Amino acid sequence: MGVRILHDPEQKAAVLYCSTSEWAFGPVISAAYFDVKPDRLFPPDEIAMAFLRWLQVDPRSFEDHKLESKWHDFVQVGIALCDQCEDRVVFKGECFCCDKCRQWWEQDKAIEAEEAHP
Repeated sequence: MGVRILHDPEQKAAVLYCSTSEWAFGPVISAAYFDVKPDRLFPPDEIAMAFLRWLQVDPRSFEDHKLESKWHDFVQVGIALCDQCEDRVVFKGECFCCDKCRQWWEQDKAIEAEEAHP
């Protein structure tokens, strides 16, 4: 039991829900937030999954206004579509589907390590 993603491809939207209580919560995640190209939008279920990975904690632990604030932070930080494979949503270069994404991830980790130990 835990947090699940409910995705409606026709509406191009997704929501988070608790599989224990069967209760939806958080933002309605729309592809419109993250235009890639005029003919290509991020899949909302992948945006939802990236948001969950970015949070790194159970989103049910937040009060509504705190989760809303976290969502807005996530939207501001941004996500991207893998340039090489254009196959999945990438957050901070975490996509390991190709060498380019792996390089981004390694660069980000090196920068974070330098910032942590100046």
